[in-house]
Amino acid sequence: MQEPIIEVKNVSFYYPPLEVLEDVNLTVKKGEFLAIIGPNGGGKTTLLKIILGLLKPQKGEVYIAGKRVEELGKWRSKIGYVPQTAQIDYTFPITVEEFVMTGRFGLIGLGKRPQAHDWEMVRKALREVKMEEWSKKQIGELSGGQRQKILIARSLALEPEILILDEPTTAVDPESSESFYELLLRLHEQGITIITVSHDVGVVAQYVDSIACLNRRLIKHDRPEEVIREGVLEEMYGREAAFFHHGAIPHIVVRETPPER
Repeated sequence: MQEPIIEVKNVSFYYPPLEVLEDVNLTVKKGEFLAIIGPNGGGKTTLLKIILGLLKPQKGEVYIAGKRVEELGKWRSKIGYVPQTAQIDYTFPITVEEFVMTGRFGLIGLGKRPQAHDWEMVRKALREVKMEEWSKKQIGELSGGQRQKILIARSLALEPEILILDEPTTAVDPESSESFYELLLRLHEQGITIITVSHDVGVVAQYVDSIACLNRRLIKHDRPEEVIREGVLEEMYGREAAFFHHGAIPHIVVRETPPER
């Protein structure tokens, strides 16, 4: 059995007076592919930011590779992060390979030029996401799906052990979404620990090892087949929820409860 690489212990977080997370305990094993699902406002993005050390919880601790997240030091460079909305000006005149290189700036050091090894890591990252032939193109020429791929490549250029993504397929079409998860699956098979936040419950269930259901508190963390049950979904969404199938892919339906009169 793989050892834990991420441990969230008794974490609570507030934006006073709102309690966003309540006593969350979550263990992610080394090499695990985890999806975090839940309703809007359920604390998914907040939990990711706490794991990354971008937010400090009012209660509880986070450990990565056995170290408190505040004490990671150089180990922090082994974590790749693709945020929900990357604030990127795609009209800026920069090529795809130059953009991906920005992911290594923290390793290269301020004011230093990339060396041959750095460019090799960029080429390797672009090969991983099947974008190497676009390396000399301007980023403004890319489609939405291709932009998501180079965001992944920028994180891969770090040679990460952990990859964290916040709703990575929000702005892409269904075909690109499927291709994207196939990419994540390939990276997972290479041993990278992956955590992704998603609303595509039925889609991610086909790829991930486990799903964590979060709505302020952690309701369930288990294998996909144990999570995709109507009772679990009802508890998480606080209303009636069900799945229907379109082809082989299940989709979630949340049925709003009419207000009492």
